[in-house]
Amino acid sequence: MEKEKIGRALTATQIEAFIGLLESVPKPTRPIEVVGADRESGRLGTTLKRALESAGFTVNPLAVDLLIGWTGPGILVRQKIVADPFGIKVRSALGAVGLDATVVEYDTEGIGRSIEIIIGYRPFEGE
Repeated sequence: MEKEKIGRALTATQIEAFIGLLESVPKPTRPIEVVGADRESGRLGTTLKRALESAGFTVNPLAVDLLIGWTGPGILVRQKIVADPFGIKVRSALGAVGLDATVVEYDTEGIGRSIEIIIGYRPFEGE
């Protein structure tokens, strides 16, 4: 119950590991978008934004959009092509620090936009 109250959070050790895993990843030419679905995912998004910036990425200001609840639990890394190594490396780094992530492709309307890391609502116990 206590873990559910706190929500998803990374320890200082996990943040350092996440930064270390991404420092050598080639940086995209466009800024990364980090979007949260609610207050809890916004807090996690702020942590990820700071960590990405520490790893050398350009990241736009955090956006909180209550309409993205359809994302469900977990994190989506949305990019132009699913097989792009960038998203795969970000998903792998998130997984290494205990965060479940999936790489998805933009629909045709999203082509040309920046890469997005969309943080869905917090999974509930047993989900």
